[in-house]
Amino acid sequence: MTNLPAAYANLYGYTDVFPYEVVSISKSGKQITIRSMKQRLDQTWKPEFFMGGFVANCGNQSEQRWLIESDPEGYTMKAYKRADGYFHSAYGKHRIDAKPRAFHDFNF
Repeated sequence: MTNLPAAYANLYGYTDVFPYEVVSISKSGKQITIRSMKQRLDQTWKPEFFMGGFVANCGNQSEQRWLIESDPEGYTMKAYKRADGYFHSAYGKHRIDAKPRAFHDFNF
């Protein structure tokens, strides 16, 4: 089995990020099987909105905190490494990361 530098393949969808974990790696290292993870916004973090943009802007969105955990029942799919160095699934581009990451762009 080919080793990746991390066990997570976070999905970058424009400005939002969704956590996925790597379940398996092909012998060539060009195909991975990934599974979605459970995510919920940490209730200790509260967005601070102020007037601007379309309606309002979130001034502290870079401080978001998410609670992320493995989901054995999560959606599983394949992602394939392309010439750009990223893995791509039917949902888009996945970046291999050391930690699972979630982010919601409140300003979009």
